[in-house]
Amino acid sequence: MRNTYIIIARRAYLVILLLLMISVKPVKAQFVIKEADAQYDLFNYVKAIDLYEQAWAKKETLHTAERLASAYQLTQNYKEAESWYSIASKMTGGSAERIR
Repeated sequence: MRNTYIIIARRAYLVILLLLMISVKPVKAQFVIKEADAQYDLFNYVKAIDLYEQAWAKKETLHTAERLASAYQLTQNYKEAESWYSIASKMTGGSAERIR
């Protein structure tokens, strides 16, 4: 009987641990995006690009694609800017009018 409780407790612990691990990823991505936005607002586009690419690897969002496109354009890397503008325009909610 006691072994049954131990097995159930271990399984419950593993399920809780798994749920926590899954929920941490979006939080990390949001933190990276906030830091990238701060760098972008400070005109530190090279650092912002690095952070936005980290955020993109964690979670692909329209905001990240648009900011990557804009940051690449502002650093005169037009090839990358064009690529990211293309990605952003194809995403849900993305349009040519929305892109600056």
